[in-house]
Amino acid sequence: MRSPPATSSPRRIIIAASCYADATRAIPMAAGLAQWAGTDLHGILVEQDEALTTVGMFSARLITSTGAQVAAPTLPQMRRSLASDARVFEAELAKLANLCRWTFERLQGDLMARMRAAAKPGDILLVGHHGFYRHLGAVMLIHSPGQAQHRAFDIASELARSQNAPIFICAAIPDRKQRRLVSAELDAMLRRANIPGSIAHIFDSNVEILDRINRSSAVAVIIDAQAGPFKSDADMRLLLDVARCPLVIVSSEDQPMSLGHHNPGQDG
Repeated sequence: MRSPPATSSPRRIIIAASCYADATRAIPMAAGLAQWAGTDLHGILVEQDEALTTVGMFSARLITSTGAQVAAPTLPQMRRSLASDARVFEAELAKLANLCRWTFERLQGDLMARMRAAAKPGDILLVGHHGFYRHLGAVMLIHSPGQAQHRAFDIASELARSQNAPIFICAAIPDRKQRRLVSAELDAMLRRANIPGSIAHIFDSNVEILDRINRSSAVAVIIDAQAGPFKSDADMRLLLDVARCPLVIVSSEDQPMSLGHHNPGQDG
């Protein structure tokens, strides 16, 4: 049995997605984290407003990836599909969360905004994304040097062990004079994790971090929303888009989840 987290246990693990396909990889991760941490699991299926409001805006025919023409879904068909997703999502939670307490709800609105509204101090958010990779790489931890991010590190280490994957710790330091100290900090984190194949890399900017994530086939990406450098709802949407894998949003221990209006894509 793997050791429980060194930091205090999170209040809940919240797993959210806008469809069941996006939740398939994330639900087992969330259930495993909840059992490991000895905490509750809460599932949220968010029917995003644009998914419903744009249904009638498309032409009557759609082109599939194979080039075939199919009828565009009507609004009733879309609602039936979402209801089916909710049933399967809840059933999968019930099956995998047999060792912890779990709850499920179906909401409508913006995915990130609804997750943030549902989160309480100490909760960990896990946003689902299906992705298309057959061969997965590392668990990627985005680290802000000089700041204590023990919970994010614990989560990254646990996911790496449970998924039989290495950790890739990345940080952005524009000032090359600071790199020696930061390199020592990241090396100490790698020694503490003690997971074979794990590496760390210092980038010149947050844009370079995003580019590396985009070119990687990550198992999951972990970020501390308080420490940054990615903090706002827009930042999290951008991370999810480029990562194409589950995104774990951690709040610094004993601090509320607060996603402000910050755009690290303009840094560096």
